[in-house]
Amino acid sequence: MNPSQRNLLVGTLFGMSIMILAYYFRNGLSENAPPFLIGFLTCLIIIIGLAAFAALFYEKQIRKFLVGEPEEDNGNDENIKTTFKNLAQKYLPESNPQEIETLARYFQMFSWGRAVYATLGVIASIFIALGGILGSVLIFKQNSLLETQTEKIIEQTDLLAAQNQKFDIQNKRLSLQNNLIEAERRSSLVFLMSNILDKVDEEIKVQYQEGRSKKFRLSQPLVSRIVALSKAFRPYRMMEGDTLSEKLVSPERGQLFIALMENNLDSLTQNTIVADGDFSYAVIGKINLKGAMLVNARLERVDLYEANLDKANLLKANLEGANLEGANLNEANLSTTNLDEANLYRASLINADIRAAKLHGASLIAANLDRANLRGAFLSEINFAEAYLNRTNFSGAYLNEATNVVKHQIVLARTLYLTKGLDSTLKIELQLEKPCLFKKVERDRKIQKYIYPCDNNNSPW
Repeated sequence: MNPSQRNLLVGTLFGMSIMILAYYFRNGLSENAPPFLIGFLTCLIIIIGLAAFAALFYEKQIRKFLVGEPEEDNGNDENIKTTFKNLAQKYLPESNPQEIETLARYFQMFSWGRAVYATLGVIASIFIALGGILGSVLIFKQNSLLETQTEKIIEQTDLLAAQNQKFDIQNKRLSLQNNLIEAERRSSLVFLMSNILDKVDEEIKVQYQEGRSKKFRLSQPLVSRIVALSKAFRPYRMMEGDTLSEKLVSPERGQLFIALMENNLDSLTQNTIVADGDFSYAVIGKINLKGAMLVNARLERVDLYEANLDKANLLKANLEGANLEGANLNEANLSTTNLDEANLYRASLINADIRAAKLHGASLIAANLDRANLRGAFLSEINFAEAYLNRTNFSGAYLNEATNVVKHQIVLARTLYLTKGLDSTLKIELQLEKPCLFKKVERDRKIQKYIYPCDNNNSPW
């Protein structure tokens, strides 16, 4: 293959490669780049390809055009040779004329090569400068596109925020609308409650006239209607100004509960109503429920602020999240009752039976637990700040992660036998100061009472 054929083949292959790269390069940028940039880059690639072809086929002509060639008849080159010969004869008189001729010829070629390299360096510098300018233009354009994109993203974010705000307004209006619909439904139920309470008054009046006991028993059909009505009253969020409260309440259930409990109903009627009905979220407040029978009652999230539950039977009742702040629960039966997250702030639980009850996360801040029985109770994450724990029975209780249990409080307890979750440091201090707290509690079967090592008196627990 002669040089011309080789040049033709290399040039063809090189040109095809450039065109293929240009095609894919354009298709890759066509979706994102502006038309001007695409056209500019395409033309640049074509010019480079044509320049490559020209360099292959017209190498000598281009070189001669740019820097010239050393020829025999070139006057400048002859002057260089003559000058070099004169210098050689002056400083090297012993040299052979043939050697001087050869050296002059080499010096001539060296001078011409330096000129060629200088010219090519200038051309390369021009291309590098053009490349730098092009790169700067592209970077500037890219930054401009990024700024535009950032502005679009900010606009989109603002639009989404505005849309979310409108959704919030729409949701509030829907909640208000649902609340109005629920209010209409409640108004009809309140009318029904009035009729049921009239029936209750009629039955109580008949029993009173007949001279029966001071405790009145309602008929089963009427009790069933009361149970159904308590379930029909659903909790809701009350209006506070122009917004809805976060807390769910049911004042209607509270009114029904108060009206029934203050009519001196017998324990069977009371217990049937509270066990089968639903009085969760009821707003009751201060009420006298001394000795009331509330076994298995559904009283979740109920408000019994400062209520009197002295000696009330709340066995297995559900009082989860109930508000019992300041309530009187002296000698109340709270055995196995669910009091998780209940608020017992300042509540009085003197001599109360709270065995095996659940008080996870409950608040007993400033509560009076004098002689209360918490045997086997679940007291995890409970708050005992300022609670009075004199002679409190903690045997077998679970105190995992209980807070604000300090030495001067717990040392007054009746027993800590088999108590679990007590702080290890506090436990060691108590064992050293009052070891009887951790001794086994014995039951005297003859007198049917427990004997506590730290207690001189026998206890009914």
